Amino acid sequence: MGTRRDRTAVAVAHTEATPAGRRVVVDRVLRWQGTSARPVSLGEVEAALRRLHADYNSAPLVFDFHQAAQLTERLRAAGVRCLEYVFSTAGVNRLARVAVGGAARPRSRPAR
Repeated sequence: MGTRRDRTAVAVAHTEATPAGRRVVVDRVLRWQGTSARPVSLGEVEAALRRLHADYNSAPLVFDFHQAAQLTERLRAAGVRCLEYVFSTAGVNRLARVAVGGAARPRSRPAR
């Protein structure tokens, strides 16, 4: 999670069945870019993740432990299901299984 030099991004996606097979559909992408003078607010990112969790049918948060350990600890304490994503072949396969589960379907009326 970048706070000063790198960007931080969150994507919400789900899968849909098509005649050709399942496809991944990206529903939303949120981005933050901090600077040395004005770093990304982790509180703002956490609030956005909580809203997305509520808006998208309590979908789990899939995250990179090395980038978001403290943030996900707080989200877990708030009842958000968090799944660690490891950047390896096994991690890619696990992320694909989560995506194919289609858990991120939005509610008919997103909570605001």
